[in-house]
Amino acid sequence: MILFGKTSRARLIFSSLIAGLFILPAAASIIGGDLNSIIGGDAKFIAANDFIAVGRVESVDRSKNLVVVLGQTYTIERMTRISIAGKLVSSQGTKVLNFIRAGAYIAVGGVETSAGKVTAARIAILSAAYVDGSSLTYVKGRIGWLDTSIGRLTVGSLQVDYTFSLDSLDASQLAVGRTIELRGIRPLAAGAMLAFSAKIAQSDSIIGGDANSIIGGDVNSIIGGDLNSIIGGDAT
Repeated sequence: MILFGKTSRARLIFSSLIAGLFILPAAASIIGGDLNSIIGGDAKFIAANDFIAVGRVESVDRSKNLVVVLGQTYTIERMTRISIAGKLVSSQGTKVLNFIRAGAYIAVGGVETSAGKVTAARIAILSAAYVDGSSLTYVKGRIGWLDTSIGRLTVGSLQVDYTFSLDSLDASQLAVGRTIELRGIRPLAAGAMLAFSAKIAQSDSIIGGDANSIIGGDVNSIIGGDLNSIIGGDAT
């Protein structure tokens, strides 16, 4: 596993990456293409303010009705709904699992139950192919482990390097058990997430994905804010 520390080499590589992806001539273009480039389809299909994860499916357990995305385990329940490339599918509940494959690029909307598990209320299968180190990843969850001396934390089983998001993050608010939102990339399929934007959620509850979460919303909704929120500062 590659560790992303504060070395000048890592910073140079990361700076070049961010410059290539996000320093754009038009504010409407998020990753160097048109509005659709963020998910490879119509960005208006998703209001990601209501989602709690956007990323690659790591595993699907049909015997236990579980899906793992970015190290987070989500339970499929009777009322779980699914959309494919923005179109709502009639199947729901555990039948949703028939459409989900490991490696797919998906967005998950859900809610944390009193028992601590997170139920997937909505799942959107994005039309783009997921690419390690290039595709946008987003996760909202509780900090399980934290080491501020090296800028590392975990959410679920996902390891996160948040050192490049310190300009936009109030590190004094970080604490185990707090709910955090992270946006970035994952250079290796089983490696750490490199977060270039991070913030402590206003509420420590994990919730997202109501009935309106699949259809509607502009391109900003995929990143939960305007263009500035991607790079933690003024886009200009």
